[in-house]
Amino acid sequence: MKVVMLYDGFCVLCQQTQKIVRLLDWFNRVERIDAQNTTLVYGRFPELQDEDILGEIFVQSRDGSWLVGFFGMREIAKQFPVGWLLLPILYFPGMNRIGPNIYRWIAKRRYNINKLLGNDCVDGVCKIAH
Repeated sequence: MKVVMLYDGFCVLCQQTQKIVRLLDWFNRVERIDAQNTTLVYGRFPELQDEDILGEIFVQSRDGSWLVGFFGMREIAKQFPVGWLLLPILYFPGMNRIGPNIYRWIAKRRYNINKLLGNDCVDGVCKIAH
């Protein structure tokens, strides 16, 4: 069973993250799904019906449990040999408290960050600058 990653396809930072995941996924361990396709997501994962799947990344681990935000990204990092280099930092004492706060701070401001990076964003939909 693959790890499943739900990301916001209208968010440039999220799109870039999933592209990096695709490049590092040498063993094809992660299935990446655009959470903007709610019909697909809720049809396949009805347990997420009441969740804000666009607010933070959602990652379903191999055991079927859902990890959100920082903890989801940490699960993704475990899937790649290169990601293993980050694990000591991601599991450093205190990261269970600090990591989610940093992740949420960035996630809440992702569309504004997209604009700062020169991407055209209107009503929460961003286009990648070329």
